[in-house]
Amino acid sequence: MKTMIRISAIVLCIGLFIPVGASGQSLEEVEQNYAMLTEEWLKISYQLKSYEGLSAYCNSPENKKYATYVMSTLHHYDSVLLSLMDDPGLSLDRRGYKKTVKEIEGFETRYSVKRTNEVLSESCVERRSLERNKAELVKDIGIYSYDGQVLNLETMLQRYLHHIDKKVVVIEEHLHLIQPHHYKAFATELAPQQD
Repeated sequence: MKTMIRISAIVLCIGLFIPVGASGQSLEEVEQNYAMLTEEWLKISYQLKSYEGLSAYCNSPENKKYATYVMSTLHHYDSVLLSLMDDPGLSLDRRGYKKTVKEIEGFETRYSVKRTNEVLSESCVERRSLERNKAELVKDIGIYSYDGQVLNLETMLQRYLHHIDKKVVVIEEHLHLIQPHHYKAFATELAPQQD
């Protein structure tokens, strides 16, 4: 799993940031990059929705760092898209504009990188507690048993991640609202910062 994450991280970095800063990149390429980032998040989310995937995440700093990187990059794209949509010269369908802004603002506030990391961290703490008390919990029955507690943790995490997945996919669908003449500003905003 570590090798897969390293390869995915390298491909994602190359695919997203090097071409984005390059001049002459088309809007279609930006949309492809965002689609690739969305796909990467959905893979991470899918793995986190199982107890085994959560365990792999909790036990690997690389997995944590990569998930945070993908989530923060998604938020960066969304912030730039939101700021571009505030441009009064942008000709957008009014209903589509309001819906897109609502989706992005909801994603930016309710599912921020900090909040997502908190939820995942809390899940790791609960998983660690379950593993520590496994011998005792196996003796219990129903929702108080080890299996019941694992199922409860998975369900809570699946619900939270499902909401994020929906927001990310809907925002990806709205990305086409950026007009080509606004693309240059979008590419400039996404270019890697020089430290």
